[in-house]
Amino acid sequence: MLLSSQIYKILFTINIQEPDQKKDIEIRLKFALDKISEFYGSDVHPQQVYLNLIYSRDEFNKKIGRETPDWMMGFADKNIINLISRSVIRQRSSHSQDYFNKLLIHELVHIFTSEINDKALMWLDEGLALKIAGQEKKVEVPKDDWEYFVNNNGVLGQISYQNFSDHSGYRIAYWLTNELLNNFDKKDVMGLLKINPEQDNVDKKISEILKISSGQIINLGKKCLRLI
Repeated sequence: MLLSSQIYKILFTINIQEPDQKKDIEIRLKFALDKISEFYGSDVHPQQVYLNLIYSRDEFNKKIGRETPDWMMGFADKNIINLISRSVIRQRSSHSQDYFNKLLIHELVHIFTSEINDKALMWLDEGLALKIAGQEKKVEVPKDDWEYFVNNNGVLGQISYQNFSDHSGYRIAYWLTNELLNNFDKKDVMGLLKINPEQDNVDKKISEILKISSGQIINLGKKCLRLI
């Protein structure tokens, strides 16, 4: 069943099998938007979001177009979010119901980021989604994963999602983004979101925005991670 809901300035079209849960999801969406707006401000927001609540792993895999691990519950593409419903989260994933709000915030952050640049650096896109959603990651990263990440355009280009995921990309993204937010103005970190690695000289753009070299960015990441 498709339901429509206007929340702040965003029109949500919600595909839901449990219409009696509409009020609950609206409350959770409002909470998520309040959290996200603290970072992005009121000027950055999508006009419309399609939220598909999904009730089985098979259905989720069909939406994503591939087999997915149990920890994966959501996926955002432009203005569409596919998210396993909170009502079945314990049966269909490795998460508890309490984790649903964080996952909803995470996927919505991707939608907001795509309003700025739908080709943003993957580590920054994921790092901000994790940070704003409060999904803190363990700091320990295998040294081989860090070296692979750096040497295969994980920081200065666009690494494939599979290689990102397989080489501690989420942990690296969280802590590198955290380090930037601790050391630079939020406005400048948001400026990095405008970098398009398919078109821009990433090294040059980072230097222009943060006034430090990409090598220094990599050193910041290396220092904050406990390489094992």
